[in-house]
Amino acid sequence: MKIKYLKMKASFILTLFCVLQVSALETLAQKFNIDLDGAKVTHVIEQIKQQSDYKFFYKDDVINEEWQVNIHSDSEEITNVLKQLFKNLPVSFVIQKKQIILKKKNQFRLLKLVVSIYSVILMVR
Repeated sequence: MKIKYLKMKASFILTLFCVLQVSALETLAQKFNIDLDGAKVTHVIEQIKQQSDYKFFYKDDVINEEWQVNIHSDSEEITNVLKQLFKNLPVSFVIQKKQIILKKKNQFRLLKLVVSIYSVILMVR
């Protein structure tokens, strides 16, 4: 009886692990196709939202409504798209699961420190 219970428990844990891995790979494998010239940054952000489940978080003063960019991505991962989008702009980003946090570059160091401390606290538990 005890061996049967252990086998069931191991099967459940293995199945759960596989499901989580597939979910993580699906998130990482998501590709974006954006081909825009002279587009407002806010429009590009909307395009990313339409092609994915990502949510953007930022204060109004982080993104200037008049900023325009040229962006060309063909089946690119989100990190590469965002690097291209903010390459010449004073904006940094952090991706946490399906959330993208935008900050002014000079504020980014503090956010990165807070995220690092939070990660360490979670690892200690």
